[in-house]
Amino acid sequence: MTETTIPPLEALLETYSDAVLTRLAADKLDVDVPRARSVLVEAIVAAVSSADYAAATLATIPPPADTILTALLDAPEHVRAVAGFRDEIEELSAQRTVAASDPTAVLTSKRHDLYLPVLATAYADDDLLNPKEAALLATLRQALGMSVREHYLLSYHPSVRASWEGLEDERSGADAYARARDALLLTGLVQTWEDTYGVPADAVPHVRAAMGLELVPSAFGRLLARFTVTQLRAALESCGLALSGSKDERVQRLLDALVRPTDVLASLHSDDIKGLCRDLGLQVSAPKADLIASLVAHFDAGDDLPKDVEPEPEPEPEPRELDRGVFELLLDSLRTDHLHAILSGAGLRRSGTKAERIERIADSRWGEHSLLDHLPKPELVEMLRKLRERVSGTKDELIDRLLEHHKAIELPLGTEEVSEDLGELSSDGA
Repeated sequence: MTETTIPPLEALLETYSDAVLTRLAADKLDVDVPRARSVLVEAIVAAVSSADYAAATLATIPPPADTILTALLDAPEHVRAVAGFRDEIEELSAQRTVAASDPTAVLTSKRHDLYLPVLATAYADDDLLNPKEAALLATLRQALGMSVREHYLLSYHPSVRASWEGLEDERSGADAYARARDALLLTGLVQTWEDTYGVPADAVPHVRAAMGLELVPSAFGRLLARFTVTQLRAALESCGLALSGSKDERVQRLLDALVRPTDVLASLHSDDIKGLCRDLGLQVSAPKADLIASLVAHFDAGDDLPKDVEPEPEPEPEPRELDRGVFELLLDSLRTDHLHAILSGAGLRRSGTKAERIERIADSRWGEHSLLDHLPKPELVEMLRKLRERVSGTKDELIDRLLEHHKAIELPLGTEEVSEDLGELSSDGA
């Protein structure tokens, strides 16, 4: 995953040479291309930011242009590294061909069998569809009740793929991937930056609209993952797809078929839609169409994903009143059950040798007063009595008195004198 972000298109274009700008702007101006850079940049930005331009342009570029764009749109910041991108697109294209080859993908109810030969003929003529061919295909889809998503899927049918994959640019020898990539770069809808490909932010909504991409695959997959097996079966049945397989296989089949999320959701009962909305904390008192739109918008915005929570800062260590060595000797004089009480009260692990327990307490962030407060008051009284200190007062006063006693101890090079001064507070030496 890359963390690179494509700069604003205008800033990006300013880094291009005059020759590149002229080429990019050539099909975006109605008159001869002026030489002024500002005019070229303005023309390209205006075109890329236009919904009509995106729709008209993308309709003429053959596969795997749609797969390239889908992969970019599904990436963080709509950016992917150049390295390995071609291999991924070729693999995704192969998966689409498998999906398009499924007999259930060619629906007789929509007469896909009529659309396939027309599409194959259009792609066989030239590298790009001309506007008349694109308009004819759009009219035919409308007559057959087909969506643009179905058009993209059928473009990978073996009978159609042979047409666009067999084309090779005689001048450059470019194959299908390179031809589609270069065509997209020339439109300005895809840009390169620091060894990445990306879709400019201003163009993203228009490209998605032109492709009929209601949800990117990752978001649609998260939505489908919330379906029950029964709901997935209903969705598959409504789309004319095979019903068998595991839940993951059924989800993938819907994704591979490029069906629209709204069509899938429309196949569910209203109670199922309300259940999905309720589970996500969305409004449930609305018409079914509004609930479906709400679900799509929720997943499109990524609101279903866990929110990044800033980790709470580590609390500041409490100040200590004793030298560490003196505090460790105090702890060493305690019984095992005393150490357990302190460790348990401080939420620290209790296992280990006595030396390990003492070190764990001494390394903790709490001060001596907080740690000793986990001991029962009678134990503190007993400790003070053995030290010949006054034993009356509140628990806080007992702890303060115990610490004051130990502040007077100067830690010698050895520990024998200190141990004698502290006294043996435990009968078992633990």
